[in-house]
Amino acid sequence: MREKKKENRGGTRVLPADQLSLFCTEMVMLLRSGQTVFDGIRARAAMDAKNGKAPKGSVFSLLAQYTTEGCSLGEAMEKTKVFPADFTGLVQIGEESGSLEEVLDALAAHYRRDSETAAEIRSALRYPILTLCMMAVILGILTREVFPVFTRIYESLGGGLPQTAAASIAMGSVCAKAVAVLAGVLLLMMVIGWALGRSVWGMKLLSGIRAHLPFFGRLNARIAAARTADSLAIMLQAGYDI
Repeated sequence: MREKKKENRGGTRVLPADQLSLFCTEMVMLLRSGQTVFDGIRARAAMDAKNGKAPKGSVFSLLAQYTTEGCSLGEAMEKTKVFPADFTGLVQIGEESGSLEEVLDALAAHYRRDSETAAEIRSALRYPILTLCMMAVILGILTREVFPVFTRIYESLGGGLPQTAAASIAMGSVCAKAVAVLAGVLLLMMVIGWALGRSVWGMKLLSGIRAHLPFFGRLNARIAAARTADSLAIMLQAGYDI
């Protein structure tokens, strides 16, 4: 457990939205099977151990360990350090109000929508970046391989390139360099964003940066408003007095 604590202090990565949705779905299925939440967690941890899926470090094995020590489900989730604070808070509300199954079901739907929204945003950003990269490759081939061939052909005929052709080639070379630089910068930003997204502090840093960008700032504000509305709806569904 000492190694786990050191990893947490270094910034354990919080589970992404799709895995949180899957976790909630599994928990709802366990509860609907007639088991108590603690028996269901222990059974799921035993299944992981039987299948050899990192029994000492899996989420269910950690939850089984902490709940065996006397923690509630919400407290056990906090100790694992892999669940968001708002997630564990809503789970605790579900435990206190006796509507844990309904809260987990609502959380599964919430994080499923969150995952789908994030996937759509990534897809929308990936297309123009890939297009720029393809343009950079095509323009690079034209300026380095094709245009010099035309230049040599004109020189072999005893003349030079017409002014319009020379200007077009020069303009193409400038555009190729500009597109290559832009594509390189965007790819570098994607790599940095991917690296930062693998840690808690990196995700917080990315959120702070996106909040100050014109387009992403408005988008994040709308996503935050939707998440707040979902959280309030889940609290009301659980019978909590807000």
